[in-house]
This record gives sequence, C-alpha cells and structure tokens, in this order.
Amino acid sequence: MRCLNLRVPRGQSFLIFLSGLMLSVTPAKLGELLKSGLLKESYDIPLTTSAPIIFADRFTDFIALVLLTLFGVIGFGHGAGIVIVVSIVLVVIFAYLTSRRLSLATIRLLERLPGVGRARASSKRCTRA
Repeated sequence: MRCLNLRVPRGQSFLIFLSGLMLSVTPAKLGELLKSGLLKESYDIPLTTSAPIIFADRFTDFIALVLLTLFGVIGFGHGAGIVIVVSIVLVVIFAYLTSRRLSLATIRLLERLPGVGRARASSKRCTRA
C-alpha cells in the first residue's frame, strides 16, 4: 500500500487486516477481498487498486507453500516431479507478471471484454521494493 501511496491509519489498517482473516477459510481465501470493499467504503480506494494487493499476497503464500513442499520432498524423497512442475509454472507466471509489456498487452486484451474495460485502473509504476 505504501508503494501505491495509499494512506490508511495503522490502527484502521490492522482492523481491516483482521476482518480479512475471518474470511480466510473461504476457497482460495477469496473472502479476503472484503478488505478491498472496506478500503473502498472507508477511504474511497478503488477496488481495482486494492484487489491486486490481495492477489499478490496469495501468490507469495503459494510460493511459500511450494518451498515448504520442497523441504518435504528432500526429506521424504517423494513427489519431486510435481514440485518441479509447479515450481516451473510459478517461475513462468512470475516472469509474465513482472513483464510490463506482457502485462499491459493482457490488460488491453481483457479490456475488450464486456464490463471489464470500464473497471480498468490507471497503470502506475511502483519503483520501491
């Protein structure tokens, strides 16, 4: 949120975070998108700005699970093929998402779908890590 220059007081940010935890048992933790709704309602932060933050968080969770699984494969010696395939898929997805040119081409393609084009947020570039 700091990278996108979104200002939410720490106390409120913590409460919104806790509200998302209550819905983390939903499939793929998509209930956590409630946080985007709360940010929109309380601070007028567009859903198109806050929702990608939640998806990035889920992506990093998935990476952590793959790394933990890798330790299990090393320890038990089973399932190496699956972990290798999933790791390759993750690397390809990460490379695709970090390519500005490919991401913008995908956005332009998706904008042609009915109802999607009007939901497009402005593309801001984050230079902070």
